[in-house]
This record gives sequence, structure tokens and C-alpha cells, in this order.
Amino acid sequence: MAQSAESPRVPLEGLRSIRAQPKAIDFLRHALSSGRLSTALLFEGPDGVGKERCARALAQCTVCLSPREDGDACGRCATCRAVDHNTYVDLMTLARDVNVLTQEPQSGSDAKSEITVDKVRELQRERLIYMPHGSARWIIVRDAHDLNASASNSLLKTLEEPPANTHFALITHRPSELLVTVRSRCQRVRFAPLPTEDVLAILHEHKVPEAVAADAAKFAEGSAGRALAMADPELMASRKSWLDRLLAALRAARPGAIVDVAESFSKFAEGQDGDEVPVVLTMLERYFRDEALANVTDARKAMVFAARSQLVRQTITSLDQNLKAQMAIESLLVRLRDAR
Repeated sequence: MAQSAESPRVPLEGLRSIRAQPKAIDFLRHALSSGRLSTALLFEGPDGVGKERCARALAQCTVCLSPREDGDACGRCATCRAVDHNTYVDLMTLARDVNVLTQEPQSGSDAKSEITVDKVRELQRERLIYMPHGSARWIIVRDAHDLNASASNSLLKTLEEPPANTHFALITHRPSELLVTVRSRCQRVRFAPLPTEDVLAILHEHKVPEAVAADAAKFAEGSAGRALAMADPELMASRKSWLDRLLAALRAARPGAIVDVAESFSKFAEGQDGDEVPVVLTMLERYFRDEALANVTDARKAMVFAARSQLVRQTITSLDQNLKAQMAIESLLVRLRDAR
């Protein structure tokens, strides 16, 4: 979502500024207070629920110049502010679309489809050979499931013999795609979907109109990141229109209706910046789930809608495996129509 210029920026002030993740925060507070914070942490859970923000808050706690009595970062000292504004020299991001040396975003031909071994080696060669300037150094591996096999093995060697005072936070919503050996070297911290009221509060902070916020929160599945991405009024109207067209194709007697809408939708999605196909399919899955609940007194109908919901979830997963959108949607609609 393109945020307005007046959208407020919510400052990062230690672990207390992380929303609705009590188990993860309690785990990290105990690790800090007991001196058992691992060198490598795996932050796993749904996308858009605050995992990377929490990693930065944890980094604040380890470098804060004036920590609170409870061990949390003050959020106001020079190092806390630098971490918050992503200017702290000992906080680095490793990602497929971030330049290792400059830490600037990469796009177009400069961005890669995965985190390559060259990026990991550049990090090791150019950034990790020096002692941290402060009390700790942090490497945040964004979308750690993007590590290819060579990059994973190269990073594993560093995780096994980390430089002094260096911590790694691997962020992922697909932990099963990481090498087992990498996962085994990490202290796992699990994150949960956000309650709807917290998603709505975040949308309110970003000045999203209430009507749009209600729809975005409903379809976001507990992900503030997804809700913000869905909170553009024009896009939301477009997505609802495509949802209606997909449902209409299911009901149509004309055999070619499914092929036509699948082709049109995939062409539309290709011309958009966002992930329109999984977003609209998520809305479709929620529609069938709601229908299953609404028909709980009619066992047959409830089972049909529940089966359709499951089919859509399976298709969303297959999209992550690079199945072409048009083929996936055509196949899905045919199977949905046959689920009676």
C-alpha cells in the first residue's frame, strides 16, 4: 500500500513495542536475563506478524546504552535510535534484494531470485572479519528460506563458528525449506498470527479508512503486513471484483467460463506490483471457510465448503512452488466445481 506522507512512523522501543506475541517475547526476555541468548535464532511464523521488527528490538536490548531495570532497551539512546532507523553500523541485513556492503535495497536486474553464496561470502569477507564497534553485532537474514543450497552451507559454517559478539536472526514463514542442519544450529522462536484487533490498530496507526481496514483485517489472516498491502481502497475494490468473477465462473454453465476468467485474472495479476493471485485466493479461501461456518447446521453443505476451502489453501501453497498462475487457477476452479 502506498502510504500517505502524513502516515505516522511507530518508533521501535525495545521488546515492549512488539504487539501480541507474548510467548515469543517472554522466551526472549528469559534468554536475555539468564544470559542464554543463542548466537543464532530462527524467528518462524506467519508472514507480516512482526518477526523482523522483533529481531531489531532484540538487537536494541543488546546494544542499548541505558537499559531499563527489566532489561528492555530504553528506545531513546543513540544506539537504540540508530537501530530503529536502520543506521546502526553493527546491524546488517542479508537478503536477496539488499546490497551486502551498502545495505541499500536492490531492484530490477540487481535483485536476485534467491540469496546466493556470493552474498554470504561477501558478508563473511567484508563485514564479519572485523570486531563489532559496539557491544554486539546482528545479522538479520530476511526470508531465510531464500538461501540457496550453497549459501546455506556457507552460512552454516559461520553459525557453527560465529565471530565474537555476533548474533544471527533468521526470519522465515517457511522454516521447512531451510536445511535441517541450519535449523538445528538455531534457537527457534515461534510467532503467532496477530489478533484481528491488533491488525486493526496497526491499520488505524497508518490512517487506513475504517471501511477498508475492516476488509483488509478480515482477509489478512492475522498478518499486519498483508493487511497493509491490501489496504489500498482501489485495489481492495478490484480484488473484490475478481473474487466475484471467480465465484461467477464456478456457477456458470458455459464450459469456457473457467478458462476465460483464469486467463483474464492471470494477465491482470502480471501487470500489478503486488502478489494479486495469492491475495485474491486468500480472500476466496476465507469466503469458503465463512460459508462452511454459516452452514454448520447443514452437514453436507458445510463439508463441501470446507473441502473447497482446503483446495484453495493447497493451491496457494503450490503458487510458492512456482506453478504458473493461469494453470493453477484453471485447475483450482475445475476442482472446486467438482467438489459437490
